[in-house]
Amino acid sequence: MIDITLDEYQDFVETTWITDADPIKEELRIVAGLAEEMGEVFGKIKKYHRGDMNAMEFREIILDELGDVEYYLAKLYNLYDLRRIDSLKNNHEKLLDRKARNVIRGSGDKR
Repeated sequence: MIDITLDEYQDFVETTWITDADPIKEELRIVAGLAEEMGEVFGKIKKYHRGDMNAMEFREIILDELGDVEYYLAKLYNLYDLRRIDSLKNNHEKLLDRKARNVIRGSGDKR
């Protein structure tokens, strides 16, 4: 298995993506692909809990499915000219702040 950073993966995604000339269609393809792949993740989880596979099989399958999710997620970041690592750092900081203020539980973006 090769070593790759989040930034390298994001850049790599562009080498395999077939671009649509219509930017609206491009955006819809990306979010529809992400939703479709998440649906596959949910389906595999359902089948695992139904007993259709053992834990080792599930681990292999879910790793593959989550990779597909990552592909579309990376493409979405690229579409909006964002870097995933920046989003993760921002989320990390936000959660550390919520934890320090004891507001991890609850709802609302600005708690």
